[in-house]
Amino acid sequence: MANNRCLAEQRAAGLKRKLMKNKEFLEDYRRFMDTILEKGYAMEVPQDQLSRDDNRVWYVPHHGVYHLKKKKIRVVFDCNATFQDVSLNGQLMQGPDLTNTLIELRATELKDLDLAQDDLPHRASSRSAMVYGR
Repeated sequence: MANNRCLAEQRAAGLKRKLMKNKEFLEDYRRFMDTILEKGYAMEVPQDQLSRDDNRVWYVPHHGVYHLKKKKIRVVFDCNATFQDVSLNGQLMQGPDLTNTLIELRATELKDLDLAQDDLPHRASSRSAMVYGR
């Protein structure tokens, strides 16, 4: 993978400008980052690895957004950021697409449920009470 440091630095410069304009945003962002470091979800890169350039480094740009109703910051780590037509998401192994299988399974369950309800005419009037999984 190509070294995307220049892309990450550009995004970081934009983030820094936004943080400097809004002190509340800065404090919320700092608090969030401190929390993920404390919990071990992330770690600081050791100084001796900062200049590493062996094609095994990928910088993940990030930015913060607020939830409109909760007024709570959420930091988005942009693993889909593209540099020279490459993204971290594009390099990860993907599992099988289970979406269709789940939809087919759910449709089969609903079909079976409708058949079971038709077999019970005395409960036909309370059919809405018999719908599961909603």
